[in-house]
Amino acid sequence: MNLYDSLADNECMLLFFSHYKQHCDTIFYYHLHYLIQNLDDLSQDMLPFLHAISI
Repeated sequence: MNLYDSLADNECMLLFFSHYKQHCDTIFYYHLHYLIQNLDDLSQDMLPFLHAISI
């Protein structure tokens, strides 16, 4: 399972991304969008951090 699949299965993560998609300023949103598009390039070590900030 790659990192994207791990995050896609995480309901908290989906809520986190959907919240920021709607409420954050444009620059931050596009940064977040870039992050989502490049998840496969991130280390698995990022997963606990991303999970933590979604709570």
